[in-house]
Amino acid sequence: MDVKAVECDFSFSRFERAYFRDAIFSNCKFTGARFEDCNFRGVTFVQCDFKYADFSGCLIDAKQVVSNLPYEPNIRSEALRNLRANATSVGDYKIQGMLVLQEIQASYDHYCRVLKGADTYYQKKYPTFVSKLKAGGHILAYHVSRFVWGHGEKPQNILFSIVVFLLSMSLINFWSVLPQTSWASAGAGINVFQYYFVVVARYLYIGLFITVLYRKISYR
Repeated sequence: MDVKAVECDFSFSRFERAYFRDAIFSNCKFTGARFEDCNFRGVTFVQCDFKYADFSGCLIDAKQVVSNLPYEPNIRSEALRNLRANATSVGDYKIQGMLVLQEIQASYDHYCRVLKGADTYYQKKYPTFVSKLKAGGHILAYHVSRFVWGHGEKPQNILFSIVVFLLSMSLINFWSVLPQTSWASAGAGINVFQYYFVVVARYLYIGLFITVLYRKISYR
């Protein structure tokens, strides 16, 4: 018979080589709990609190834990980083792509809250213009990374972005040869700039594609 724990408080507990197979935890608190070399195969977590929990060498369905992670993006990001390190320690490479994207999204949400001053915590911790400017830089980098290569986890984004890039360069070239005075005077310079830009981009995209391909193969 499966074990079921309802509204139990395991906060700041330490579990070593515990066997939780097929157990069900509902509305339980694991705040600050530490798990070492535990087996969570088949475990179900329902509305549990994993704030500041730490996993090391555990066999676990990371998706189950992710669905129960705290909403606060800065705490969530740290928890996802820990789950990714745990997955590496047990050789669970297939789940790492999902954890990476979740971690990046949590960091993005964090910087958005910094920029907006979402609540009193962010207003007090990041009150200056410089901190908001840095947050804006991270947000811009997030969108560029997502568009160009899907944060290294989506090869199809590379194909899409390079098609958009080449079409844009073709459009610039088309405009540069139009019989307009403003373009005619700058046409030669634009063509030279376009040539070098395409050459650099070609090697850049090849490098990005190889990186993404290596990641996908290593996860298997």
